[in-house]
Amino acid sequence: MPDRLIIEQSFNLFHSGDTPGSALHGNPEYGGVFRGFAEGEIAAVAVGLGYAAVDELVAHAATKKLRGTGEPKAQHIDFQRATGLAFATADSAAALSTSGVGSIATTPAARSKGPSPSPPTRRCA
Repeated sequence: MPDRLIIEQSFNLFHSGDTPGSALHGNPEYGGVFRGFAEGEIAAVAVGLGYAAVDELVAHAATKKLRGTGEPKAQHIDFQRATGLAFATADSAAALSTSGVGSIATTPAARSKGPSPSPPTRRCA
């Protein structure tokens, strides 16, 4: 790595100088470390994957039948229980991943808005 492309950085150091970001934005905030946004982005992806898995479970239960009985899986209590638990888990993950946002809000106006609204209620087929 050429020395001209290296910027000395520590966790609490903000760089304001001749970096491309500093020149573009004129704000030392953009020269800082990544901080908590990485965790929020990863959490959002994980929650989305959880909801995708629940959607696949619902689609599977709606289109497949139980062996031997021919009963649709969506109507069987065991699949309804599993689907309900999957919805609860995904909804809990979504609520937990957004609940911390209020604690890092930087302005009183942002903090006064309160927690994020709950995700929409979802129903199994």
